[in-house]
Amino acid sequence: MAPQKAMGRWALVAILLAVGTGWGSSQTTGKMATMGGQGAFGIMFWQLAICTLLLGGFSLWRGKGLVFSRAAWRFYIVVAVLGTIVPNYTFYRSVVHLPAGVMSIIIALVPMLALPMAVAAGVDRFSTGRLAGLGLGLAGVAMIAGPGGLPEGVSFGWLAVAVLGPLFYATEATFVARNGMAGMDAVQAMFGASLVGMVLCVPWCWRRGSSMCRRCRLTGRNMRFWQCRPAMRCFMPPMSGWRRRRGRFSRRRRVILLPGPV
Repeated sequence: MAPQKAMGRWALVAILLAVGTGWGSSQTTGKMATMGGQGAFGIMFWQLAICTLLLGGFSLWRGKGLVFSRAAWRFYIVVAVLGTIVPNYTFYRSVVHLPAGVMSIIIALVPMLALPMAVAAGVDRFSTGRLAGLGLGLAGVAMIAGPGGLPEGVSFGWLAVAVLGPLFYATEATFVARNGMAGMDAVQAMFGASLVGMVLCVPWCWRRGSSMCRRCRLTGRNMRFWQCRPAMRCFMPPMSGWRRRRGRFSRRRRVILLPGPV
């Protein structure tokens, strides 16, 4: 039994390292996406749409769907807003102006901000060791924000915007620690939160200049895209917008919805 327990422990460590690597690389990939012209709400929409499809398929496979109680709806909305939409928006807005390394350090503020919130909410305990760690972490962030800490030409205002993300993450974590997940398991909880977040992103995408819509020309038998994001071409159905007229494809232009910068 001992070797099996050791193997199980190392498997959990490997999962932790894989998740941590993915989370850390999101700082770089997020910067690449925003600098390539992608908008915050457009990225969030497709991110949540993919999560909804994957978690929905997994929920369908295991035969456990969403919970529609009042407490569950409150959980979905709070996690979608405080844990996804607001912090992701501040991240995608600020990562354009801040180095990815600075953003990685800022995201580490989440446990530092969550600790005093959790202690105040009564879901964690106070200790001098934790207070010392909190002080050292905040001192490191202060060194970045101080004179000579930021690269030349980087505004302190964008650093303040970036800090809002960890603040909302910490608030969401405190809410979940205090109120629980309304009797749901992790898959149900994240499935519902992803679905609600995706729905909430749609009106914001549309309101901010209708840039969620991008025109694509379909000429004859060949599709020629313009003003379409390359990363979204894989989502295009092959026959979208086509019409058959007298056995041939119509040459009329069609409009296909794609998320753009918002």
